[in-house]
Amino acid sequence: MAQILQINPSGTSIGERECFAGISAQTNVQLPVKSDAFAIKRLESELNEHRYYLEQKVEQRTEQLIRRITLLESCNATLCNKLAQAKRDVAALHKQLANAQLCMESDDLVNVVPNGAGAS
Repeated sequence: MAQILQINPSGTSIGERECFAGISAQTNVQLPVKSDAFAIKRLESELNEHRYYLEQKVEQRTEQLIRRITLLESCNATLCNKLAQAKRDVAALHKQLANAQLCMESDDLVNVVPNGAGAS
């Protein structure tokens, strides 16, 4: 059984149907339409081209993302190191400030004691 394309005498298509005969005895002329192997191969080739194109795009995008992730991780590590160093610097400044305050308080105490001892 083949697919038949029905064409009326004016040349316009009036539909498809399955038929055993290639040409009917009616006023309409019927031409058999078979699967066009060339069209199928062309479509398969086109699909393969699109698949290849998409695979290339996915590969490019993946490489871009890997580079960006690597850069971000590097920046993150650098920032973490800088923040840790800043934290150590702040702690050292707090320690120096505390030591300076202790020195100032001890100087005040030293100054107070002689004056208090001399006053008695």
